[in-house]
Amino acid sequence: MLERAQKLGFIGKNSDISKEIKHSWHFGKIAFELLFTQHSELNCWDMGSGGGLPALPLLVRWREPRWVLNDVSAKKCDFLEWAVIRLGSKAIIHQGPVEAAVQMPNYKERFNIVTSRAFADIEHTVKCADGLLATGGYLLVSSPPDERRWPATILAKFDLTETPAVSVLKKK
Repeated sequence: MLERAQKLGFIGKNSDISKEIKHSWHFGKIAFELLFTQHSELNCWDMGSGGGLPALPLLVRWREPRWVLNDVSAKKCDFLEWAVIRLGSKAIIHQGPVEAAVQMPNYKERFNIVTSRAFADIEHTVKCADGLLATGGYLLVSSPPDERRWPATILAKFDLTETPAVSVLKKK
């Protein structure tokens, strides 16, 4: 599925799919170690799902949570719908901007986990996730490549912890 996404141009042509899957599983390991012991039911939102990273590998490995995969592109949402059906998942595909979704009662502050990989700059990503996250929920967002770091002011403003692969924000 991810190779198809790559051929469609939804994932970078030079991306190593096996490394992308491992990175996605790293998201899951962090998220589910944090939350599986605390909640009997998890709701997860993937912002800017595009070609399915990190969501599709997470759906394969962790089937228990309820998932919403989100993108503004109809073409990418069609791909995601195809992939979700092939996986036998009950994930929901939500087409449209996250900014609109956070105003909807069935989405606003309902999610334990929000994931993001290459969605937007960190400040916009956090603002969008904040409207989706329930109190005590976590945003997991890809950290920048090693040569770049998150600005200290942004990390402090949003109480983020930076790690080599994934930054984690807990909504208080």
